[in-house]
Amino acid sequence: MSHADLTSQLSDSTTLLVTGGSGFIGSNFIRHLLEESDFTGRIINADSLTYAGNPESLEDIARAFPDRYVFEKAAICDLPRVEELFEAHAIDAVCHFAAESHVDRSILGPGQPPFASLRSGPKAPSRPSRQKQIPSNQ
Repeated sequence: MSHADLTSQLSDSTTLLVTGGSGFIGSNFIRHLLEESDFTGRIINADSLTYAGNPESLEDIARAFPDRYVFEKAAICDLPRVEELFEAHAIDAVCHFAAESHVDRSILGPGQPPFASLRSGPKAPSRPSRQKQIPSNQ
């Protein structure tokens, strides 16, 4: 999906949940949406701040966009916490960058350290997404 396709699908009233938003890719994605795109909605950054997350990477964004950017310390494998985020922030869309659910660390596979608790983790946002009828590519 191109940048133009993505931003055209996000409306002015969209509340976007970005998982792993404090990592390198997620923080640059958030920065791009808020500083350089036509996106005018809100971003909820859910990150557990493990090895890949750096909360300082978006401190300037939090100051510049206090009404449009919210950080929530949360792990995607904590389903009750994810459901709480969906309800508290009225999430409309999800962009998933959580580091321990993809890339080279996932070669070990689910159920193997460090993924023992992630069997349902990468799909954790799916259940609340389905309840809100947010389309998924899964």
